[in-house]
Formats: sequence, structure tokens, C-alpha cells
Amino acid sequence: MASHEREIYEDIAGSIILGVYRLGHTEIVARTMGIIFNIRQILELEGRDLPEDFARDLKRLTAEQMSLFAYVVDISLLAYVTTLLDTFLTETTKFLFLLNPGSVGDDQSVPFRDLLAKKSGPEMIVDVVGKRAREVSYLPFTARIDFLRKRFGLRVDLSEEIVTALEHYSTLRNTVVHDQGVFSLGLDDGYRITLDGERCPLHPNPVSSEEYSRAAAAFLATAQVVHGCVITQVLKAEDDGPFRPLLQGVIDAILPASTAPVPPTFGTVRRINPKSDPPAAPE
Repeated sequence: MASHEREIYEDIAGSIILGVYRLGHTEIVARTMGIIFNIRQILELEGRDLPEDFARDLKRLTAEQMSLFAYVVDISLLAYVTTLLDTFLTETTKFLFLLNPGSVGDDQSVPFRDLLAKKSGPEMIVDVVGKRAREVSYLPFTARIDFLRKRFGLRVDLSEEIVTALEHYSTLRNTVVHDQGVFSLGLDDGYRITLDGERCPLHPNPVSSEEYSRAAAAFLATAQVVHGCVITQVLKAEDDGPFRPLLQGVIDAILPASTAPVPPTFGTVRRINPKSDPPAAPE
């Protein structure tokens, strides 16, 4: 049975690997376009002609367009890598609930329409588990990990730096996704609505590529640790499956920015190990 459950969970974990694969290639295309544009500018400054087939469409691009493109790409990359961890934690929570349906709690109800529809026991359990997992998914990342600790007894040891990164970059993601306005609404002393234009009209809420890289490193490191805890503590197996090397291989191959040198407080994905990480931050 354990081998079957592990196979299921490894398939779940594989989703994040595929997500990072898509993410990395998107970043490569975006950065390549930036490089090509820079080459065009250098050649023009040197008075050299561009090859006709190379120049036709490229000459239409302006520096402002490339700046706006980079702005949207960096925000999109941050939003997407946040979604990957979000999805992984939700599916992990569902998996653990389904392993032990009683862990969902006694305060769950089954809609009468489900009984009228003659849903089977497994179908109703899956529905209840899905609803409960969605409720948990509304919590911040750190609170969701605390939920895994308290509800399922997982000993998820994350360094204080990783915990800080989870809080900071998930908040940053929410800010850039929900606030792309240029103006701030307010009221003057006469209670009339005012507008304050304090932001750049073209880049109102920028995210740097360095911030995205550090967020990716922290989020993927967290997924590695949680995966290892489920495998070793819940399924009682060795953490010798394909997830860790596959994820690390994808990171090294197509997300080099995530493993580039960053401030020592953050470390790198490569150093994260559930057996050697510092204790979790006090709750």
C-alpha cells in the first residue's frame, strides 16, 4: 500500500517540476529577446547594418516597449512561481486528508443534494476534502505549513530566512497582482476624493529579476522540504525517489538565476535538506 501511495504523491510532486520547466523556458525566451534587442542597439551605435531578415521586425521595437515587456515578464514570473508552490501545498494537503479522511474534522457537512444525487462514499469524501483544502489554501504560506505540522504531525523544519522569504515574496506577489494602479485615492480636508500620482505611469509596481530569482529559490526549497517530510514521516520511505534530483536538475538547467549567488541569509535551493536545515522559527 505504501508503495502505491508514494507513487501517487510522486505524481503530484511532478506537477511542480513541469511547472518549473515551463517557467524556466519562458524566462529564457524573455531574456533572449532582451539580448537580441541589445545587440541591435550596439550594432546601430557602431553604424553597422543589420541583416535584412533579422532587422525587419526587430527595428520596430523601441526601448520603451522592451522596458514594458520586461516589467510584465518579471511580474508574471513571480506570480507563476508563487502559483506553483500554492498548487503543491494544496495538493499535498488533499493527499494527506485522503490518506486519513478522519483528519478533515467532525465539523464537516455533506450537502443534501449530494445524497439525492446518490453519490458514493468516496465521491462525498473527495468533495469534503476538496472544500476543506480550499479553505486552508486561503491562509498565508507559513500558516499553511503550520497547519501541516499541527494537523498531520509533519516536522517541517524551515530556516528563519526561508520563512521570512515566504512571507515577503508572497506578499510582494499579492501586491503586484492586485495593485497595478498609478494613482492613490484619498480624501482632502473637505472630504473630497483626491488622486495622488506618486508612481511611474509605465512601471507602477516593479519586480526585479533578482527578487523573482530569490522568490523562486525560497518557494522551490520549501517544496523540496515538504515533499521530503511526507515521504519519510508519513509514508515511512526513504527520500530516494526522483523528485529531488529532477527538481534540482531542472533548476540547474533552466533556472540558473535561482541558484546564482544571493545574500547568505537566503542560502540556495541546493543547500536545503530537511535533515540539516536549522530549526523552524518559533511559532
